[in-house]
Amino acid sequence: MSIRNDIINNVLEAMAVIKDSDDYDVRIAKIMPYNSGYLQLAKAQTPVLMVHEDGEEVQLVADGTNDRFQIILTVTGFTTGGTHDTVQRDSNNMVAALKQFANSDPSLGTYVLAMFWNEMPNYQITPEGQSTITGKFNVIYWTAKGSY
Repeated sequence: MSIRNDIINNVLEAMAVIKDSDDYDVRIAKIMPYNSGYLQLAKAQTPVLMVHEDGEEVQLVADGTNDRFQIILTVTGFTTGGTHDTVQRDSNNMVAALKQFANSDPSLGTYVLAMFWNEMPNYQITPEGQSTITGKFNVIYWTAKGSY
């Protein structure tokens, strides 16, 4: 498996604290890799948080022994059903939980050096009572030369 896939899996595992902890004022039904069919999820399956890599990678340092890279991960949240006020409350709570998570300095494995917001999470509510939350964060990680 690639280091980038390991990082995404570590982010998903670390984000489980949002779902499983009383420290976050949000109810999350599922945390998973990005699924393009998320708009068809039933109300009982939401709110959901998904993570995927944008595919863009920048090499920051190559010193002959170690390399440092930066990737951008997108976090997508989705909730549906209920009144406009309920969807808005759930969306605001997910945004707050994502900010709290990022500021908690989560452990993301041995390769990750830093994680910070590139684009703060925001959301849009549709007339059908669905909300999609999107935020992006940069992950800076290192590899031993030749390990990718």
